[in-house]
Amino acid sequence: MTFTTRFNQLQTDIIANITAITNRPDGWLPHTVFVEEEDEDRSGAGTPVYKKYQLIDFKPDGSCTLRDTKTGEDETDRHLSEINIDWLMTLYGYYQDLSEEREALNTDPYNNPLEHSLRLLLDVACLEITRFEESETYNQCVKALASSEEKELSVFLYPLDCFERNATNKEIIYDWESEVEYEIPTRKLTPDEFAAECNDEMFADQVYWVRFIKY
Repeated sequence: MTFTTRFNQLQTDIIANITAITNRPDGWLPHTVFVEEEDEDRSGAGTPVYKKYQLIDFKPDGSCTLRDTKTGEDETDRHLSEINIDWLMTLYGYYQDLSEEREALNTDPYNNPLEHSLRLLLDVACLEITRFEESETYNQCVKALASSEEKELSVFLYPLDCFERNATNKEIIYDWESEVEYEIPTRKLTPDEFAAECNDEMFADQVYWVRFIKY
């Protein structure tokens, strides 16, 4: 099997997985994608460029709606195969992450520790258990509360060329955690590190958006 054949098969498989999705998690779409197109230079020759779009919707046959981020116009006659394969993989990976989070919300009793602890305490009150601190229920409450560790405020710097200013926290964090290497990567700093870059005039404000996220 040639490299081109393997590449085409990978693209086909990813598109098949995406178009098979029927239950779309909240916040998945719209999603930033890039499409390779030709842009005429001064000589009239076509020059390959990556153009930024928002994927708005898609159908089981792979046809999709792309929104031009510059004009705001929706193009309904596009196809998922036009999207750069790296961004197809990012799109599908983000879907998997959101699906796992949704499943955890539905199945993990400790996903909301405070609510779970209150439920346990209500059970105790209903059963009128004495010496509560010695009970297994008390131990479960302690375990639940211990799992609610406070997240720290972090500064995420995400590139202007790849994201809209109002990109979701999920998109930004996913890009930072991704193993895909970009020329301008998404960065994560502590508030002190970010302040130091600003004070030392090292922050590239012409390259990055800034978002404070508890992570």
